[in-house]
Amino acid sequence: MNFTSLHPYVYLATRYPFYKGQSSSPRICYTSSIYLISEGFGTLVSRGQIKRLGPGALVYMPAGQLHEWLADSQEPMVHICCYFDWHYMDREHQFDTACPVCYPPQPLLEEHIGPQFPYPLPEITRVESSRVWEDLFQDFYKNADFTNEQTFMRSLKIQRNFQIFIDYFLNSQLKEQQIPDRRITHILEIMEHDLLHGVPKKI
Repeated sequence: MNFTSLHPYVYLATRYPFYKGQSSSPRICYTSSIYLISEGFGTLVSRGQIKRLGPGALVYMPAGQLHEWLADSQEPMVHICCYFDWHYMDREHQFDTACPVCYPPQPLLEEHIGPQFPYPLPEITRVESSRVWEDLFQDFYKNADFTNEQTFMRSLKIQRNFQIFIDYFLNSQLKEQQIPDRRITHILEIMEHDLLHGVPKKI
């Protein structure tokens, strides 16, 4: 992947309280999404697994992945969440919202599914301090409207704050699996060339 094209862009960020027993219905988001459960409990159905989650759970859902949320019948969860792409995608000609969702059996328009992050990210982790994450989220809250000439300047501020958030997110999620150093990759490529061709090249 060309990392110069990696420029995360947020379309919607909000606080969403579920009511008791509420289901999101099985769905596929065209964008990637991140959810923090700030309070209450619920169940996530994804990748053939059912997981009960509570306060402090942080969930990353890549674009195009089928999943369903089900709130607890007594203590329903509250999501602090955002919907974004790893680089901006123009869907305005196809949808009336900036972060569209497909609900099967509605047909999925695969050409509008957002890009994937080039390295694996864990689907579920736990955060040490929910308050820190909530504060970061609140700095880029926005509705799902498309940006226009009236909202452009505010959008600049929102995207700037989202960049701070996504930097914090990636540093927390990649701490066990850092992005490979391209210099090391280059050296390994040279060594492989030498082994295959028997002609040493300068490193």
